[in-house]
Amino acid sequence: MPSNSRLVEALFRLLPYVEDEDDVRKAASIGISMSDLLARLAVEFDPQPNERTVRRALGDMSELVSHVGHTRGARWFKTSATPLLRDERTMSANLAIALCALDRVAAWQLPAVVLAELKPYFERAAATLALEGNNERAKRGRSWASKTLRIDGTQPVLPPPVDAGIYHAVTQGLLYDLKLSFRNRRAGETEPGKRVYRMSPLALVDRAGVLYLIAWGPDSPGNQFMFRMDRLSDVRVSEEPADQDPAFDLMKYVETESKFHFMPEPEVELKLRVYESATGEQGKSASHMLREFRLSSDQNLMEERENGSFVLTARVKPSVTLRQFLHSHSDSIEILAPQSLRDEFAQRARNLLARYDDVSATP
Repeated sequence: MPSNSRLVEALFRLLPYVEDEDDVRKAASIGISMSDLLARLAVEFDPQPNERTVRRALGDMSELVSHVGHTRGARWFKTSATPLLRDERTMSANLAIALCALDRVAAWQLPAVVLAELKPYFERAAATLALEGNNERAKRGRSWASKTLRIDGTQPVLPPPVDAGIYHAVTQGLLYDLKLSFRNRRAGETEPGKRVYRMSPLALVDRAGVLYLIAWGPDSPGNQFMFRMDRLSDVRVSEEPADQDPAFDLMKYVETESKFHFMPEPEVELKLRVYESATGEQGKSASHMLREFRLSSDQNLMEERENGSFVLTARVKPSVTLRQFLHSHSDSIEILAPQSLRDEFAQRARNLLARYDDVSATP
């Protein structure tokens, strides 16, 4: 059976809100039957809670939920949109500014159940700033949204959307430390595979707008796997506790092990000659971005030349991401070492030249 806290949270979220429970006719039209409530819970819980368990949980929530009618004809609803709305204290302008900022960036950073509970807070914060027209802090708060922006990535592409139901299920598993079952669609395919994965979720990572689930399973203890959230389907939250991985460290996984650089190889010393173009003010050489952005903490610049080039060394792990970066600057970066990477990019350059020199391919 589901934990009481998780069941109470689900009931509070699924039940419709009735502002005036004394208006019996309206409450009956808005409320839902026990059978409908059980059907909605069955979508989220595996195994689903039985009616007796649900009624016991509703009894524990008597201050927040109610019903009209009796037995099978009863219609259930909640009497408060959120406990916060029972608090009549005025929200400060500073708190409203903070909540509005959180609303703009929290979509993929918080569990869906938490976001659902925070929604009335966000609405109240926006109303606070809108209604306090003469309050100087409120004025500054209203303008703050136009002064800040987070850009998710540098690539001119739109990230694939993630189904809200899948996000809800995955974040529930993460929040409550419960196992997940799901199917995964491989890259380049249109339908999910037949295999049903049963794994313990470890983390959720937003990489430039693309969401990844990190999980592990009993078949490969100690090995973590990444799944693109937009490729998942049939996600179910089990009532079986997730297997904890005490050795898993998310920051180490991302930064030290370079997993999100994709297919990282053993570390090498990368040596580049970087050319700065004469496109700056009054024809002066424009500073290359690698003078300010580092490929590694030990990056070193050396051997400046009069032709506007310099040599750079850095200890890095060759990966898909590193190759994409180097290729995007291929007209200003020459790989000097290691030789294998230089040869690889030389072949890329020959392939590129052959395609652009192919007159027959011109439309």
